[in-house]
Amino acid sequence: MEKNMAAAKRYINDYYTDLSKTLSSYMDLTEYTKLYLGVINKMNADEFDKFMIKLEEGRRFLEVMVPVSTGSIFPEEKVIELIERNGGKAFDQLRVEDDTTGETYITPETYLILMENERRQIQTMESKGSLPESNRVRDALTGAVTGASKGSAISAIQTQSQLARSMNASALELNKGRGGDTTASRVLNKELVETGAVSLASILELNSRPESTDTLGLRWNCIYLDHNL
Repeated sequence: MEKNMAAAKRYINDYYTDLSKTLSSYMDLTEYTKLYLGVINKMNADEFDKFMIKLEEGRRFLEVMVPVSTGSIFPEEKVIELIERNGGKAFDQLRVEDDTTGETYITPETYLILMENERRQIQTMESKGSLPESNRVRDALTGAVTGASKGSAISAIQTQSQLARSMNASALELNKGRGGDTTASRVLNKELVETGAVSLASILELNSRPESTDTLGLRWNCIYLDHNL
């Protein structure tokens, strides 16, 4: 058992040493290789046995972490060279199932098979864009727009962050004028239609608040809880 573990660790060490040298002209993996092999070499027999089982079952891999924001390029041709040098197959035939007939066949040609990860560096709006159809659909209990009228939302943590940065006007607009305060919302919308511009000063003197506050206060009254809402 000890001999097998020593041989397996030696193979993994040689593999990562070879990997680091092969890709040295594209990226510096010295530090990563040192950290990764340090973890593996410190494993006891039981830990290493579990690690090898996960490798065999495809639940773990001998990973390569490409350095972030260094302009590093991951060269597929060098990876293919490394795979074939270690007895693997980068190109293989595929087993394909026909969607119509359900029959399975083997492709006559071989294809490159690699598992690659992508790291998204920035947020994109492609799948997050949401345009409300109107501002007429509102929740009766909270007063906030919902359904087809809901374009976005703001959380309590985001509001706290705004207040901490002295963005009081933004917090007021999003939680009152554009939140569940239907009275303030009507005033802002009316001013926008009539003048083409809106000022938060229009709602500061209104004795109104979001419907959700009244709803919560009513529920607490129903269960005989005193409150200051």
